[in-house]
Amino acid sequence: MKVKLANGKGEVFNLENNTARVLIAAGTLVEYVAPTKPPRIGITSWKAVIKPGIRFEKESYIEPTPTIVASCSMCGGAVTLTGRNAHKTQHFLHCGLDECVPADIARQYEGLYESLKQKEKTREQSAEVQKPHFIDIF
Repeated sequence: MKVKLANGKGEVFNLENNTARVLIAAGTLVEYVAPTKPPRIGITSWKAVIKPGIRFEKESYIEPTPTIVASCSMCGGAVTLTGRNAHKTQHFLHCGLDECVPADIARQYEGLYESLKQKEKTREQSAEVQKPHFIDIF
């Protein structure tokens, strides 16, 4: 067992366990516990982006979607969060941590959903304007 003098003077040394326990109980020695290093935690970078739409065939199209992307500088872990409530319900697990989406990224994510809604409404309105109007002459 690693021990040192109770008065704090002297070096740390090894002693047989039974002998060390007797001297610790007598107050002559104390058990030496090595200091632990704090865990290394990486820096997480967060982004809220719009993932572009993809056209597979003439009729098949995946709409653009707001996405939260996070990555860790220490462990290299990365995650992509999608879905209407991803900023409220999904987490990033890395380096022994469970991180929630930061408030500023959550606000950006909400803003991206709103901007996509506005673009869709504008697109629908312009499509209605471009429809040909037929005049019934009979």
